[in-house]
Amino acid sequence: MANFYLGNILGPTGPAGVSITGATGPTGPAGSPGGATGPTGPAGPDGATGPSPDCSGTSTTAIDLGNASSSIGQTISVETQVALCFSVGQYIVLTSTTNDSYVCGKVTAYSGTLLSFTILLKGGIDAPSSWNINISGAVGSLGPTGPTGPVGSEFATASNTLVISGTHTVVGSGGNAFDGNTGTYWGAELSGGGEFHTDVHLSVDYTEASKKDIYKYYFNVTQPEHMPSAWNVQVSGSAGWQTMDTRINQSFISGRFNYEFSNGAKYRHYRLDIISGVNATGVRINDMNFVERK
Repeated sequence: MANFYLGNILGPTGPAGVSITGATGPTGPAGSPGGATGPTGPAGPDGATGPSPDCSGTSTTAIDLGNASSSIGQTISVETQVALCFSVGQYIVLTSTTNDSYVCGKVTAYSGTLLSFTILLKGGIDAPSSWNINISGAVGSLGPTGPTGPVGSEFATASNTLVISGTHTVVGSGGNAFDGNTGTYWGAELSGGGEFHTDVHLSVDYTEASKKDIYKYYFNVTQPEHMPSAWNVQVSGSAGWQTMDTRINQSFISGRFNYEFSNGAKYRHYRLDIISGVNATGVRINDMNFVERK
């Protein structure tokens, strides 16, 4: 027969009591300082090289080196690439990719693709339209004047301080042909409007007080393809214009070409009377002069 103990019979669990959190106690004192700084870790790898500034450009803007608009001291503009390292006040040099022409200048403005600069120095011929543009230094100061050379037996007589005129002029002025600078020129039209001009002249007036006995003339040729191919040298006297020298079927390479004729008298007016050109539409003369004996 089984035994039963009343003490082994459990009653149901009573409800949970209410939990009440007590107030937070005061903050304890700060701990001691941390330990010593650890050693520096190894350097990380080098980053990639950033882009270099682009300080050279190109331009296809034509610059007519014989025109007054490109004279020293004039400000001109050319189209080039954007975001080059040109800034106002920098010196630049433009060099032609087709010949030896160059232009040195000082930047006055650069925005977008338009680069403006003042011309400080130039040289060359024609109107190049393909240029390399690079940063340059300032144009150096003029060196001392050298000693005067020995007196020669002849000398050129004309300069652009005289009254020099050209007919049918399309580029430059008559004085450009007598300024001693092959980088400038006088350009004239030989034909236009369906007709050929028979009165293309380049004339020099020495004044009545400074008549000249000219016996020689020369061309410094830099544009052979634009030279006259036939011409007269004429003087003006009491009988009107007289022909002293005639040349026909002339052709050129770059260099100096001299021509002599008999004269023996002094005249005030001399002119080059152009009959035809290597290029049938026009002529360009960079440098020429009339010469008399000393």
